[in-house]
Amino acid sequence: MIINRLLASNISSPITKKVLSHNKILLFPYSTLTTEELLLSMPKNTKNLKSLALKKKAVFQRPYKIYWQVIGAGNFCGSTSLFLATCNSCYAFNVGEGTQRIAGFVKLEKSLNSLRNIFITDRSWKNIGGLPGLCLSMRMYGAHNLEIHGPKGCMDIYQATRNFVNLRNFNVQENSNKQYLDNGIEIEKVILDSSEPVEKGTKDNMHPSWELENIYMKNRSIWENRIVTELKENETDSGEPDERSVQAYVCKFLPRAGRLDPEKCVKFGVPPGPLFGELKAGKDITLPNGTTVRARDVLGESADTSSAIVLEVPSLHYIESLLQQSTKFTEAENLKHVFHFTPSQVIQDPRYIGWMQKFPSSVQHIFLNDSCSGVGLVAPKIHQTKMRLMNPELFPPLAGMEDHPCKGFDIQKNLFEDFHGMKTVKGICGLRINERPAEEEEFEIDEANLYNEEEVMSEVFDASNIRLDCEKEETIAEVKSALEYSNSALTQKSGEGQESKKYPEVTFLGTASALAGKYRNNTCILVEVKEDHFIIMDCGEGSLGQIFRIKGLEQTKRILRNLKAIYVSHQHADHHLGSIDILQAREKVFKEANLDVPLLYFVVTNRYRYYLTAYHHSFEPVLGNIHLVSCEDLIFHTPKNEFMQEIPGDRLQLIDPALKKEFLDYTSLSGIETCKAVHCAHAYCVSMVTGEGYKFTYSGDTRPVQRLIEMGKGSDLLIHEATMEHILLKDAIVKKHSTFTEAIEAGKEMEAKFTVLTHFSQRYAKMPMLNEIEDQENVVIAFDNLTFTPANIHQIRLLYPALKAVFKNDYDAMCDRSQIHTYHTDDEDLRNEQIEKLKYQYEGKQENFNKIHEWRMKVKPKGRSAIKRPADENKDYEDLQIPSTLIKAVGGGGGSEKKLKTEENSEKESDNQDNSDVGSSKLIEVVEKNADDLDNGNTVAEENRKAGPSVEQPKKKKKTGKKAGPLVDEIKDIMRNKYLASQLLNVVNRRSGESMKEESEESSEGDRKIEKSKNSM
Repeated sequence: MIINRLLASNISSPITKKVLSHNKILLFPYSTLTTEELLLSMPKNTKNLKSLALKKKAVFQRPYKIYWQVIGAGNFCGSTSLFLATCNSCYAFNVGEGTQRIAGFVKLEKSLNSLRNIFITDRSWKNIGGLPGLCLSMRMYGAHNLEIHGPKGCMDIYQATRNFVNLRNFNVQENSNKQYLDNGIEIEKVILDSSEPVEKGTKDNMHPSWELENIYMKNRSIWENRIVTELKENETDSGEPDERSVQAYVCKFLPRAGRLDPEKCVKFGVPPGPLFGELKAGKDITLPNGTTVRARDVLGESADTSSAIVLEVPSLHYIESLLQQSTKFTEAENLKHVFHFTPSQVIQDPRYIGWMQKFPSSVQHIFLNDSCSGVGLVAPKIHQTKMRLMNPELFPPLAGMEDHPCKGFDIQKNLFEDFHGMKTVKGICGLRINERPAEEEEFEIDEANLYNEEEVMSEVFDASNIRLDCEKEETIAEVKSALEYSNSALTQKSGEGQESKKYPEVTFLGTASALAGKYRNNTCILVEVKEDHFIIMDCGEGSLGQIFRIKGLEQTKRILRNLKAIYVSHQHADHHLGSIDILQAREKVFKEANLDVPLLYFVVTNRYRYYLTAYHHSFEPVLGNIHLVSCEDLIFHTPKNEFMQEIPGDRLQLIDPALKKEFLDYTSLSGIETCKAVHCAHAYCVSMVTGEGYKFTYSGDTRPVQRLIEMGKGSDLLIHEATMEHILLKDAIVKKHSTFTEAIEAGKEMEAKFTVLTHFSQRYAKMPMLNEIEDQENVVIAFDNLTFTPANIHQIRLLYPALKAVFKNDYDAMCDRSQIHTYHTDDEDLRNEQIEKLKYQYEGKQENFNKIHEWRMKVKPKGRSAIKRPADENKDYEDLQIPSTLIKAVGGGGGSEKKLKTEENSEKESDNQDNSDVGSSKLIEVVEKNADDLDNGNTVAEENRKAGPSVEQPKKKKKTGKKAGPLVDEIKDIMRNKYLASQLLNVVNRRSGESMKEESEESSEGDRKIEKSKNSM
């Protein structure tokens, strides 16, 4: 501490010299230097200078590639988001619901990890609804901070959600500066004010059931107490409307010099060195021989300054402010693109059209509003196409994706149109607008987001995704047989008395846990209790988009008009963040039809009212016609006397009987009950009974709980969360979720007629593991966009063989992961069961190698003799020169690679070929005999020696300093037979047309590569 203070003063001070000399610091070289000179003259630590220089270059070099990527086109029910991507960074303009799901699967120059700035045009849910989910994704990707640019009050959404969105070690800050500037982009913020005050949420336009004074909540958080205080303070001015502004952005892309072409420099005779730097800086140089080299001759095309505008005028009240500040937009330097989040109703206004016409005719106007179409993300459509091949009744066509762009999509024909003499483009998910470099096409579409039905069918019926040719015929036959079996369900009758039951109709809109993925959205279940009476159970982010995806526009409006109730099991983000979008869309549908907005019941925990009330007051009014029904009030209690002893008699609920009757009549139910779940605070399970007596129970997120079993006794349908396999029980306990087996057992104890498993971890992207499920008679699994009724729910079980065949690669990969997990379990019976499965897998693996051998003999080049191996190793490999690591890993009998013997020597040893599987069979015997000591550290050689081989093994050279790995490592190698077979086929294909010498050299190289691959797995 003393030394640091002295260094902060003048080094030449006598006192400083004395103290430093006492601390044995060499002074004389610096005795007359100031502190600054001393620090500059000190030797530098060069350990990380190179990596720091490279990092600095990547950050501060002006980007040579800049483009806009449409994530969400802003249409009804769709996401609203536009990304600006460069080779250095990534920026987002508006982040509507579903942004994190779509952005994760759209090709960007930089990943979401490089996103550091989000620009909001208007603080409405349409623009900020995806912010909580995006923050969670970025935190998962390793990002640590994020800046929000937008109108005043945008950060309130972050404050409102932090009570249930865990962003530990992730910092979100508000940037209120008038301008943003980095190494390549300059963004000017233009504030647009409304000419008339905007309606805001107050107590007067909020249903009385949401008033916070109506409840007493112990252990309120600091945030909840602040909400209550602020609402009381605002009561005095509750009648005053909100003066809300919006924000537009003028983006200026700074110029960049052309990239230096080293090949051109060499062509002109420029030696590498300082002259390269001068040319890169744009200076002409003269070589020693007198030749002049001009910079423009060796530099690529430079990029001049260009601009783009992003704006939203949410209503006609903002047009006056827009016209007053029009020069800030029209004077943008070299303007190329204007992105309009403005609603189509405002764009059609003559004043707005006149403002657009002030720009040069070369400017492209891109609309991102309700006039656009599509919900993005082609993966669900591909998946649904495959599922429809199994059963078109359970998996209806995705009506909302009928206009999704297909292969050969023509941008000019489908997206371009003339608008009052101006060039305009309608945005669509996947559309890319290039700013730089100039030689690239201005408009492109992401090929990965185009639907190609021919490719999908080829993958299913031609097994185009199977790498092994010898497996293709078998796979094609399996797929055909499995599809016939699954479709046979269409002619089968359901259980007794179920044939005519059309309701309730259950549609799974989301079946994922935590974050949404490519094929599974966040949890949401749509139940049509009877015709035109809908209930939604949980509504994770993007639920409205999922309804539109499967039902289409008109049916989505019908569902919203007839939606009677929403039930939210708990306050985790993946179960309720889609609620506001649904509430707003429902209100919009009624207002467009000039109808009064009817009542909607919202069944949720009392704790949830803080979040929705805060949004209602701070952002937009959403609670005008929403009646709160508390989950706490729907729990049945047994009366107790003063000594807390139960009094025999009827159980009671705290809900007002009159309110309960109104609720049941309105929703066409005859009963409803909740109970506490074992998950997080204020988490609940629910059981409902329809007017026709059909009982369905929903667990929400929970560990197995006895009260749920008692509440749902005799249910016709149990929908139970099943996040992971039973082998991951420890993880399930820690995260307070249920395993497949636990959910199945809950259904059995409940005596439920059918149990549907849902809420799967993302490790089961397309389908879960079926080993715990497929043998259970009345247990089925859920998929996104699955629709069933009591009459056809039994058909889901018949999908299992088709799922394994169609998604063969995915299922095999899951099996491999599951087997590896099994060897880390403490359950001895489970481990022994896995060893038994190993024998079966080994037999199938040997069949694969035999097929490869037959195929190899067919494609063997003419004029080449077969490569013979010693017969005492393995006859399956006698015609292939296979690396020793492969033979050892798949159970071959040899150890080290032997020199090739002549055909004569091979024939002499042919009498030993029946012993080809000695090594592998002994390995399995040792495993069975020593299952308790898999990780005891014994070497493979020692274990084989103890087993007592029945034939004389080839002599091996002694190895010093290294031992073979534990026996469990050898078992894991055998378990990867699919991977090894794939590697083997690559070796065969690579060698089929080469000379013997080249083959021998590549064999050694193949040994090293495969050994390295095995070690890394």
